Amino acid sequence: MTAVDRSHDRPVPAWPVVSEMVRRNALNLRRIPVALVPVIVMPIFFTVAFSGTFRGLTQLPGYPTDNILNWMVPYACVQSAGLGALAVAFGLGRDLEGGFYDRLLMSPVARWTLPVSSVLWAMLRSVLPLVVTLTIGLLGGMTFPGGVLAPVLLAVASAGIAGIAALWALGVVYRLKVQSAGGLVQIGLFMVMFLSVGTVPLDLQEGWLPVVARVNPLTPVLGLARAGFIGTVEWTEVWPGLAALGVLAVLFGWFAQRGMRTLDPCPSGPRRRRYGLARVRRPPRPGPVRAVRRGVAPTRRRTGPPAGRRRGGAPDRRGARPPLGATGVTVVPSADVDAVTELLGRAPRGDFEVVVRSPGGAPVVIRNAPLLDDGTPMPTRYWLLDRELVRRVGTLEAAGGVRRAEAEVDPERLAAAHARYAAERDAALPPDYDGPRPFGGVGGTRRGVKCLHTHLAWTLAGGDDPVGEWVLARLEEQP
Repeated sequence: MTAVDRSHDRPVPAWPVVSEMVRRNALNLRRIPVALVPVIVMPIFFTVAFSGTFRGLTQLPGYPTDNILNWMVPYACVQSAGLGALAVAFGLGRDLEGGFYDRLLMSPVARWTLPVSSVLWAMLRSVLPLVVTLTIGLLGGMTFPGGVLAPVLLAVASAGIAGIAALWALGVVYRLKVQSAGGLVQIGLFMVMFLSVGTVPLDLQEGWLPVVARVNPLTPVLGLARAGFIGTVEWTEVWPGLAALGVLAVLFGWFAQRGMRTLDPCPSGPRRRRYGLARVRRPPRPGPVRAVRRGVAPTRRRTGPPAGRRRGGAPDRRGARPPLGATGVTVVPSADVDAVTELLGRAPRGDFEVVVRSPGGAPVVIRNAPLLDDGTPMPTRYWLLDRELVRRVGTLEAAGGVRRAEAEVDPERLAAAHARYAAERDAALPPDYDGPRPFGGVGGTRRGVKCLHTHLAWTLAGGDDPVGEWVLARLEEQP
């Protein structure tokens, strides 16, 4: 492994990292416009459906308002803001499955910045359903008895629920580590929403429903959201909602933090066995070794006899290995899989080969098979492992390196690099494979720049990547 130069070990400012992560989420929303559909359609659906279905309730004695929109619009807004946590769940699950979150955990940033950026993005995203529902309400004749404080308190309640729901989503997905965990997140949110005073006031509920609604922490939050819409703003309606938001934030913050601890990148001892790392017995294979710039030298590739598991292609007559996934058998010492496991912080979930080594023989870059052991497509072909390089590239990313690279690199060369990367990875699929295929180019994105680590890894392994060359030049400029 390359020696770590502690002169570079300066702390990375936290808030630039948070802002860059929030910007990444905003870019994903822009790159996938269909993701805006639920944000816009669901508030409209909730407002129209609930208002139309329960309009007759305003004729009952004791109903808090004679305008159904004044009751339903705040509920539709809070519900839409909370369900925005599904985007957090699916995004985090995608990053965990694709390995991007592993690189974030190995970067030199404070860990709390990762969940905080997700929560902050969820709270900012809650502005969209707020604007949509208020617009529909105004068009339908909604009134504001409490004046300007009414929409302000609704915004506070919506943002608070959005952040708490995001913490719930983080805690669940941190533990399950798959995108499908979003279904469990959704079930929990719907149960809390509907077992409250969302559609029917507490005094008009019967049976066991008012018992549950009375202890449901969402009930005082909805009271906060509706303060100023069903009457003048009263402190007795405001403070219970604020207190409920505070307590929920502490509880679900703890839940998310405990879940994040399961992603410890360097477990050892009992915790290593807990995460299954002590059971790794899979032999890795060495790949063709290339020189790495700035102190990483090539070593001789070793090829074993045709015995053991099928792990990739045998060397061709020129000494270079065919793409991982081709027919052949290769066996190498188990030290490589132990080293890669330690550097990844988990057991490798698919076939790989070491394609770049340090002067001491430690893995620097690995080349992944296009499919994991369970058949999941693996978009990231080349993976950077060296902790010093990972740290330095993370510092570059935290300083806005992704944005700078996109602005300074020729977009046509970058698009061509994505195409070459995808073509090489797809060529490694079995000839008769007809299942789901890996998507995108470098780092799993079809355009632009997603992760500087993946670009540098491909460049170090011999790939023609303009972003990787740009990263190398920036690293050489670092003091």
